[in-house]
Amino acid sequence: MIDPNDITGLVLAGGRGSRMGGVDKGLQVHLGMPLAMHALLRLAPQVGEVMINANRNLSAYESMGAAVWPDALPDYPGPLAGFLAGLEHCATPLLATVPCDSPSRASANGSKPTTPSSRWRRPGRKASCACSRSSA
Repeated sequence: MIDPNDITGLVLAGGRGSRMGGVDKGLQVHLGMPLAMHALLRLAPQVGEVMINANRNLSAYESMGAAVWPDALPDYPGPLAGFLAGLEHCATPLLATVPCDSPSRASANGSKPTTPSSRWRRPGRKASCACSRSSA
């Protein structure tokens, strides 16, 4: 089983929000708190460290208590740019990413979170994406 301390969790909140009229989705309030905070709180107990990828309102994201890294590429190129920012700042062997606008997705059954490592190792289960940082 993968040790959760070997995993950095990244909340992807760097998009344009174009399908929502340009609002910063991660800062939209759901059940009394920003969507990105929901994702962060669900992810944090499952990994060794957490960080956020965001491209605007950085101080609002920084107030959530995690390191915030914007895309290195200009003009909101998409979620892969967020992955790249995460990989560039990831100090652990593994990086797990979650979107900021799916507050309940960090759990396998909607009530009890499972660690990313247990989901990746369970027979018959496949991870949506698992990225490993090379030591080379």
